[in-house]
Amino acid sequence: MIQNEQEKGDAFTARLFSFLRTYMPVYRIVQLKAFVYMVYTEEHIYIVKGYKDIYKVHQQSLLLSELQQVGFSQTTCIRPFVSNVLYIPFSGVYWLVMDYIGHTELFTLSQKDNRFAGLRVLTKYHQYAKLLPQHIRSMVPKLDWLAKWEKRLRTFFHSRDEISGYVGSEVVNDILGWAYTALRELCMEDIRRLSSCVLHGDVVPHNFIKADQVYLIDFDCVSYGPCIYDYIKYFHALMPNLSWDYEAICEEYKEYTFMNIKVFLLGLIFPEDLLREWQYFILLPEETKTLFEEKIITFTIEHYEKRTSCLRQLLQRANQVKY
Repeated sequence: MIQNEQEKGDAFTARLFSFLRTYMPVYRIVQLKAFVYMVYTEEHIYIVKGYKDIYKVHQQSLLLSELQQVGFSQTTCIRPFVSNVLYIPFSGVYWLVMDYIGHTELFTLSQKDNRFAGLRVLTKYHQYAKLLPQHIRSMVPKLDWLAKWEKRLRTFFHSRDEISGYVGSEVVNDILGWAYTALRELCMEDIRRLSSCVLHGDVVPHNFIKADQVYLIDFDCVSYGPCIYDYIKYFHALMPNLSWDYEAICEEYKEYTFMNIKVFLLGLIFPEDLLREWQYFILLPEETKTLFEEKIITFTIEHYEKRTSCLRQLLQRANQVKY
């Protein structure tokens, strides 16, 4: 019998449950996603999360601890196991336990209040992240986002013929044009002058929890780089919720200084979401592609005309600002 390299499903969950009971009074365990479980005790609910790399365990535990120390409380806390052990190894994975933050309702960027609440907690996080001690900064990788985006662009370019078979060569050429333009202009900017900190790196809706206040969780993509990158990532997720309406975006965020920062505007033009999703799709087995074909085509062309207009106006605005 051939077994998966990483055991999954009920069998592994049962084994992990039995193992955890030697460290904490668990009576129920529910898998949320790979290596992430919700764990119930009589008094509390926790998240138990596994990492393959012991360095990542130390990075995450120290980062979350130091964030609490400098005053940022809108995130989760690492908790030692009952036996006062910080992490435990099991099945080739190192497991951390942290507080579970229950949501009162799902955080979505379709609601204006949520969009602003997410921005507030992100801005607050950056303020406290700048106070983190040097040893935390040295534990996280330096962000090389332009190299990352260039790699995504190369992958998309090499797959352009196959992708054209799904959405047409005109759409593919437009996507390539947006990406090349944004990268070319960004490479001419002095990004080093921008304010930097320890970035969250993955500011998408499912990493915000709406409870008594909005919390920011899951720092697995942490790096050190310009704060503006987190805002670009946030707006990549936000803009479809405003139907790529350039005027609406400018009006809603006219008080925010990043709306007049050239690097931010150019970053919004880069179609990272499309390049990322097509990269995932192309790598799927042929028999699996048919299950997701309609979804990715819709994702690409649903707001195509509005997006094209919005990106054109963002480029015009970027060319008008000085920095």
